[in-house]
Amino acid sequence: MRGRIHVISSNLTSIGWTDENGGILEVEFKNGSIYEYKGVSREVYLALMKSTSKGHFLAVHIKGVYPFRKMVPAKVAPPSAA
Repeated sequence: MRGRIHVISSNLTSIGWTDENGGILEVEFKNGSIYEYKGVSREVYLALMKSTSKGHFLAVHIKGVYPFRKMVPAKVAPPSAA
């Protein structure tokens, strides 16, 4: 994923999309969880980004429609003591 775009939403923080593997949508929620939805077309992604309620669009047009997985945050190694 190249990176997510910050969005104005009461439930979502950022959204990203790539055409790799048939289209992957990555969604970061306000609670910090990140989900990846597979098989999402560019057209669906653009419609999501244009929607006035991104959370509603996600609930109606993406959740339960596309396979998903919850992403595990990358662990950041603590600074080494020198």
